Amino acid sequence: DFIVIAQDPKSAEAALYSTAIVDVRLEKFASKKYGNPSAVAYTPDARQILLATDQGLHIIDAKTHKLLQTLPLDFIPTEMIMSSDNYYLACANDHNVTVYNFEERKPRKSWSFEETVNAMAFSEDNSEFGILTDDGLLNIYDTRSYGLKHSIEDLGQGLDFDFNFD
Repeated sequence: DFIVIAQDPKSAEAALYSTAIVDVRLEKFASKKYGNPSAVAYTPDARQILLATDQGLHIIDAKTHKLLQTLPLDFIPTEMIMSSDNYYLACANDHNVTVYNFEERKPRKSWSFEETVNAMAFSEDNSEFGILTDDGLLNIYDTRSYGLKHSIEDLGQGLDFDFNFD
């Protein structure tokens, strides 16, 4: 299954589709119930759907499509990623990033940048978290303390990055 957020001139909607049957919508996450959707992700274990809207973060059971919990967010994210161990959830919009301890459902660390945030990623072993901004600056943080480990500058217009397994 996959989830799509689509926007027309009037509103945005999130919908769940089947990969087994072409053009079959399994579930519509109505804006009246959930709010205006801005980002969506599955947890790495595929047990939950995370739907960010202007009303918060909705945690939805991926099998039953039932709402499990709604959490407040500091801002409306346009991108979300989770660490592969389901421990951290990172949310970003144009200039802000917040990492949440997903088990405790609490913010762990927040950043605000002057430049636009273009990408973020967790390392394969979840020991590092990186944020790449439009000015070509990549900051790498240790996920135990979220202290800055090192920065890589002068990457041009930083569009995207990923960690190598090694």
